[in-house]
Amino acid sequence: MSSKIHNKIHLYMIVWEYIGTKLKKIILFFFIITTLSQYLILFTIEGLPPNTTLKMEGKAIIEDLFDSTEGEIILKADKIDKDNTPEIIINGTSKYTFNSEFIDLKVKESDIVEIDGINCKDKINVFVYRVSDNIVIPKADLNYQINKNLVFLFRVKMKLM
Repeated sequence: MSSKIHNKIHLYMIVWEYIGTKLKKIILFFFIITTLSQYLILFTIEGLPPNTTLKMEGKAIIEDLFDSTEGEIILKADKIDKDNTPEIIINGTSKYTFNSEFIDLKVKESDIVEIDGINCKDKINVFVYRVSDNIVIPKADLNYQINKNLVFLFRVKMKLM
């Protein structure tokens, strides 16, 4: 009688060892597949949906190296004196000069646009005449007064693609 019980116990143990071995292999297989897929997702930045911080703050500087979309902003100024024209400063460097009533700026994401009117004799009103469709900030018809000073106009925000 005891040998019959021992055989059943032995058979029972063999079956559960076989099931345990198969389960261990299946779990290991799914673990490896999950780990590899997470690494692939991690290394493809474009595949990830934009998070709320990215929507509020804009892209990081390193992402600008890969994505170089440009936008166009047209500024209009009144009372331009040909001798003392205000300069447009983008990211700390003088890029454009108001030689006529309108000026066309080529900008990228997170560019800081300022206007230097220190050498101007009269007060000048500058407003954003038109912006391209891929720009969120600034909006058209924003008005700025330049009165012999350096004025921060805006920081460019592009639409997320």
